[in-house]
Amino acid sequence: MDGELNEPGGSLTIEGLPARYQPGQRYRLTVVVVHPELRLAGFELSARYESGPDSARQAGALAVEDDRSRVSIDETSRVQYAHHLRSGTTPLRSGSGRWTILWTAPAGGSGPVVFHLSANAANDNDSPMGDFIYAHGMVVRTAEK
Repeated sequence: MDGELNEPGGSLTIEGLPARYQPGQRYRLTVVVVHPELRLAGFELSARYESGPDSARQAGALAVEDDRSRVSIDETSRVQYAHHLRSGTTPLRSGSGRWTILWTAPAGGSGPVVFHLSANAANDNDSPMGDFIYAHGMVVRTAEK
């Protein structure tokens, strides 16, 4: 990686993330990393409780729609991680990596959820030089009163 984390010129977003989640509802999220020099791309996403007695534990459930990504579970923490597969590193659009993840929100009575997201906008030269790394944390609160 040549540049700084979240270097200008690129971006990382989650499309479809609600401002407030409805307990038990399924959301279709699209992870998008963009950079003009992107030739390959990858990502990793988790959804955890932000605070309280379940802080840092899995919040809801992640799933995938296609063979471009997968959900793996950390054996120690039991946290799910959605991530790219080799087949998902090739951009579907020039300069943009995109993956669709399904998130089922936790049941009622749950607290805020933090989504941790990181992505690599790679230049496809088999070296970390010239790659751009982006990372964000986004908090979504429950719609319950």
